[in-house]
Amino acid sequence: MSTVPVGLKSLSAPIYFDLYPNPAQNEAFVITDVSSKGSVMIFDISGRKIQELNLESLKAKIDISQLSNGIYSVGIKTDIGQFWKKLIVSR
Repeated sequence: MSTVPVGLKSLSAPIYFDLYPNPAQNEAFVITDVSSKGSVMIFDISGRKIQELNLESLKAKIDISQLSNGIYSVGIKTDIGQFWKKLIVSR
């Protein structure tokens, strides 16, 4: 009897990805150690993409002044993969 591997492909070492302040009011910052270019995406609770901007450095400022109070998913997308965190907007 032979066995067949089942599951997910192993990922490389996790990246550093931080989102602050959280909760936030008018702006938030994304910090990562990924040196390749990518994008920052914000989705609302229903899964609708609200905003996307280029991630061109290790730190990005996000203007969230137009977002309503609530919970959002913030992701970074690079050639390594996609990584997600929750953001709370509270004024």
